[in-house]
Amino acid sequence: MSQIKHCIICGKDISDRQSHAVMCASKKCQNTRKRRMVREARQATIIKCHVCGKAFRARSINGAYCGPDCAVIGKRAQEKVHRQPKPTVFDGIRPDDWTQEKYEAQEEMLKAPNGRTCQWDGCDEPLIGNDRFHCVVHQNRCTIIEASVLHDGGGDTGKRSWVNAM
Repeated sequence: MSQIKHCIICGKDISDRQSHAVMCASKKCQNTRKRRMVREARQATIIKCHVCGKAFRARSINGAYCGPDCAVIGKRAQEKVHRQPKPTVFDGIRPDDWTQEKYEAQEEMLKAPNGRTCQWDGCDEPLIGNDRFHCVVHQNRCTIIEASVLHDGGGDTGKRSWVNAM
């Protein structure tokens, strides 16, 4: 037969609870135990002062200084740290930055001949910049022809198809 156990807070019989239970299930007893545990943990806290290094029993969890003199010194030190100026940001030009000179060089390259010629029948005009197949005049004509040749294929598919233009 099991022993009769009593709640450590209110003294009620807790024999019907689990074998490791030490208190009853009432909210009042649970809250009282929580308060007691926090108070015991706070009283047992021994920390070192951040300024002088002296060990002392903290009055609160946030207590970092042994007395008011050390607290004033510590607060001033924190203010100095927070008042330090932020490091300056580098405003110089890096080698990979886009500059006006790079823009002008790219514009000149796009105006220079690239060694290719127009592939339109009878036109051997040299191509410039990134053009690979047709000169400016024939590029416009190719665009117009492609737009007129490309039409809706009809039917249910809704796809476009090419019609033999030649």
